[in-house]
Amino acid sequence: VSENEHITVILCYSFDRFSRAGVEGMVTKQYLKAKGIRVVSVTQPIDDDNAAGEFMQNIIFLFSQFENNLRRSKCMAGMIACLENGDWYSQPPIGYSIDKSAPKKHTLYINEKGELLRKAFMWKATEEISNVEIVKRLKALGLNLDNKRMTEIFHSPFYCGKITHKFLGDKIVKGNHPALVSEEVWNKVNGLGTHGRTNTMEIPEVPMRQHIKCSECGGYLTAYKQKEYWYYKCNTVGCK
Repeated sequence: VSENEHITVILCYSFDRFSRAGVEGMVTKQYLKAKGIRVVSVTQPIDDDNAAGEFMQNIIFLFSQFENNLRRSKCMAGMIACLENGDWYSQPPIGYSIDKSAPKKHTLYINEKGELLRKAFMWKATEEISNVEIVKRLKALGLNLDNKRMTEIFHSPFYCGKITHKFLGDKIVKGNHPALVSEEVWNKVNGLGTHGRTNTMEIPEVPMRQHIKCSECGGYLTAYKQKEYWYYKCNTVGCK
């Protein structure tokens, strides 16, 4: 549009193609109208210069939002049901791929990266080495991960055949995907401290240690005691 030209009409197929955000769509339309720009639908010829026409437009915007909310609710219910049945509905975590040739939908298999991650779990469980050393070994084998990503993988129950998700809340579901390692190996890996020391003892005063994440970096929190008080702390270098 040149400086001498001015937009006076926004032409769309239908009003729900202009906006499906209900009140927000109504406000946007009114703002444009105040600037001398009309929103016109090809399939819904409504004159908004009168009260009845403007009312009909607003009803269409609200109904479009209602349809969106219904669709979202049905989609959410479907995703939750999928997870509760032990199936992963979206892109699987690193190390897994979707088997598109399988008769059942959402069937996963362990790919080449997964086999390397299996080695990483076994190194951690049997040699009790640091994540930094494991990252170096994986890089030498062609898998590039940073220390933070490696920590997230070790902490994910998905690799021992379990599913956790924000849609499930605190519920842990047995997955239908093949486990990368046994639950015993996973528990041993997650019972190791940051310097390779065994740390399997539960401390009643800090039950969320190694279970909750730092809001800043996403690393799992450790705990320490100072005088008579216990504290949770992020152990990531540069975060703390």
